[in-house]
Amino acid sequence: MGGGLSYTTGAAGANLRISGSTFSGNNATGNGGGGLRVTINNGAGQGYITNSTISGNTNTNPGSSGGGGIFVQSDGFVVTNSTITENSTAGGGGGGIRVSLGKSATLNGTIIGGNSGTDANDVSGDIVSGSAHNLIGDGTGVSGISNGTDNNIVGTAAMPVNARLAPLGNYGGTTRTHALLPGSPALNAAGAACPANPPTTAPLAVDQRGVPRPQPTAGGVCDIGAFESRGFTLTASAGATQQTTAGRPFPIALAATLAPVDAGDPVSGATVTFTINPIGGATGTFAGGMTTATAATNANGVATASALTAGSTAGSFAVTTSIAGAANATHTLTVNPLPTITTTTLPATTQGVAYDRTVMATGGTSPLTFTATGLPTGLMVGMTGGAITGTPTASGTSTIMVTVTDAAGATAMQSLTLTVNPPVAISATALPAATRNRPYDQTVMATGGTGTPTYAATGLPAGLMIGMSTGAITGTPTAASSAMVTITVTDGVGATAMRMLTLVVNPAPTITTTTLADAVSGLSYNQTVATAGGTAPFTFGVTGLPTGLMMNTMTGAITGTTTATGMSTVTVTVADTNGAGATRMLTLNVNNPAPTLTALSPNTMTPGSPAFTLTVAGTGFVNGAIVRFDGSPLTTTFVSSTRLTAQVPASMITVMKTYVVVVTNPTPVTASNTVPFTVAIVNAAPVLRSTAPVMGMQNAVPGLHRTVTPIPGGTAPAPNPPRR
Repeated sequence: MGGGLSYTTGAAGANLRISGSTFSGNNATGNGGGGLRVTINNGAGQGYITNSTISGNTNTNPGSSGGGGIFVQSDGFVVTNSTITENSTAGGGGGGIRVSLGKSATLNGTIIGGNSGTDANDVSGDIVSGSAHNLIGDGTGVSGISNGTDNNIVGTAAMPVNARLAPLGNYGGTTRTHALLPGSPALNAAGAACPANPPTTAPLAVDQRGVPRPQPTAGGVCDIGAFESRGFTLTASAGATQQTTAGRPFPIALAATLAPVDAGDPVSGATVTFTINPIGGATGTFAGGMTTATAATNANGVATASALTAGSTAGSFAVTTSIAGAANATHTLTVNPLPTITTTTLPATTQGVAYDRTVMATGGTSPLTFTATGLPTGLMVGMTGGAITGTPTASGTSTIMVTVTDAAGATAMQSLTLTVNPPVAISATALPAATRNRPYDQTVMATGGTGTPTYAATGLPAGLMIGMSTGAITGTPTAASSAMVTITVTDGVGATAMRMLTLVVNPAPTITTTTLADAVSGLSYNQTVATAGGTAPFTFGVTGLPTGLMMNTMTGAITGTTTATGMSTVTVTVADTNGAGATRMLTLNVNNPAPTLTALSPNTMTPGSPAFTLTVAGTGFVNGAIVRFDGSPLTTTFVSSTRLTAQVPASMITVMKTYVVVVTNPTPVTASNTVPFTVAIVNAAPVLRSTAPVMGMQNAVPGLHRTVTPIPGGTAPAPNPPRR
């Protein structure tokens, strides 16, 4: 007998129809099905079970050969879109359904799984060939149906098919059913057209609960079993759109949320599959290097995959999340390239000037964090932006190691050199003088600083300007003056320096010497030409100097010894350092030297002496010199500069006297000192003239007197000695 229902008939045309019913919790102790037993003898009628649930029934009789759920003893038995599960038998026969030997049953769109029996767990007996779209958990003991034939899903004892059914419960309608869990292989597996509602050929329009078949979300495909699922929605929840860096794990584990369309349908325990779909080389792996991962939903329908690690190629790829009964969900994942610091150089700066330069980086996963070592004193790097800022307090060159770390923990390093130049300064301490109306060009040099300096100046004399990029003060000053000039230099990073310098504009040079001292032939000469105005140093030039004289071009001194005589017209020029010049014509007289007499030979003669040659000794005699004897020129012969000879005629020495001898050099006439020449009777014996008789003479002439007249010269006689 059947535990829940036992039907036996032999009357012709007697049909059994069970629809929209649930048989559960029944027990058979005899030789019958735990849920129901159907016996139709002699082919008298048909038995139909449609949209029904046979669950939790048992046959506890070990000696029974009836099934745990249904025992069929009929050839015309058809089971359509029903669910037979969780039934068991202690005796022979299938735990779900047993078809008696020699009989057969037709199954369409029916689940028979999760049952248990000693001979066969789910079905034993013959199933009519052509039965389609069924799910048999364990096909051991069944004939006439096989896995893959007529869209049947048939498992084995070693690998039974799990129909993934929810516990028997109230899921709508008036009877309890087993809801199809997400991922059930029965979902959308009953074909494009739902199985016919026997004995008609019209497809079943509703399930056991009265829910329409098929559901719109199923794409026109019905489910296997008594329960037609309204479907589920699968959405990518946690980590749906995220990014990481090549080779690094994604920060958020991928999760998908499964929600039933019918709020009452269970979602817990469903297996969600996460499948990586590489795009253009970008990909990743789940734990263990796998490209797929599965995860069970929790009570809230959330399934979380194992950790996902990005591959080495940058780009985007997708992870498809799938489960039977729901449309796929997609996670969009981005793999960023490894971070790279693209800044390879840092611009130099100047000590004491605020610095702000950002180290640039590409790749990586935001946010990027920067650190640096070796920065000059006074500078720091911004962690979030990579900006090196601050004011360096000392000059020098530093080697900086910059490290960037992205949100995924990937790092990059770059060694950079930063030069801090000393403060900008103006090296010039003075400006050379300018000359009025002469071009001026003087460059003010800057030291230190960074980049190309720019120059400015105030207070420049009229006609001058400073080159902004060169520091060259140029132009032609138009007036003599003394100006206080303020020069400012600014370097490439804004550092400045100032200096006040005096710029003198001198008047044009002039030659102030109007006459030159006379020169003396044969004597050293030294005369400096004086100037006024102009800007030193000066360059002198001269033409027309007598032979033997020259001019120092730096000092204007005319020096040397000339042997020429006479007057020369000398042209003197002077040019200052700025090219201003002046010219003056001067007269230079070269005189013969003044002779000097030291001795005459002879230096005395007696009156009436004949003509003689006078030798004159001295210095400074020149060819053409004349010896003058008491003012009268003598015929003179030049012997040397220290000796002359002259012819003195007898007519010039007839009178006793002291004559003056002078030597004159020729034009321009210069006379020597005078030397006396004496004409006199020198050392003559006295002559006696007397008119009185000479005493002692015996033959004295009468009337003769003794008269003694001294004649100049000679030596007076000694007096007579006294008589004794």
